[in-house]
Amino acid sequence: MASLIYTMASSQNFSSVKAQSFVSVQYSDSASIELDARIDNVFPLFGAFEERKWAAGWSPKVIYPQTEVMQKGTTFQTAGHVPGEPDMIWTVTKFDMASHEAQYFIYSTNRVVILDINCRSIAGGKTAATIKYTFTGLDSDGNEISHHLLKKVYSRRLEDWRDAINKYLKTER
Repeated sequence: MASLIYTMASSQNFSSVKAQSFVSVQYSDSASIELDARIDNVFPLFGAFEERKWAAGWSPKVIYPQTEVMQKGTTFQTAGHVPGEPDMIWTVTKFDMASHEAQYFIYSTNRVVILDINCRSIAGGKTAATIKYTFTGLDSDGNEISHHLLKKVYSRRLEDWRDAINKYLKTER
């Protein structure tokens, strides 16, 4: 098998391959928010379909499986984040109810995003949630959009998320 791969590789003319002038840039930030409920009530709200309860305008469309279940491999689609941008495809890479950790791999034509969420119990029956976004541009537009979106998402250190989730939790008790 190795000799077949070597033969195929050595027969290719790699002299025509040129480096791209584009340089991908990666941007990352995280913030922690305090939520006014126990972890078992809070963590599910970071699931794609439960998020509709607290995030105005959030409207995921399930691709796989055909039901709204949170598990590794669940894939869904949302509208792009900037005008004229194509839809975003999200895949759940981790959603662990025991460790209260979630991870999403998100992509579009111009960037990929990894979203990590980690919840932990804190005093007073509350929950601390740490949310980290890592954006990687796939072209110059992706670099620019990633930079501006990250600044926008973290402009208030996710206090808007905290306020929306706590408001939902208060009305649901």
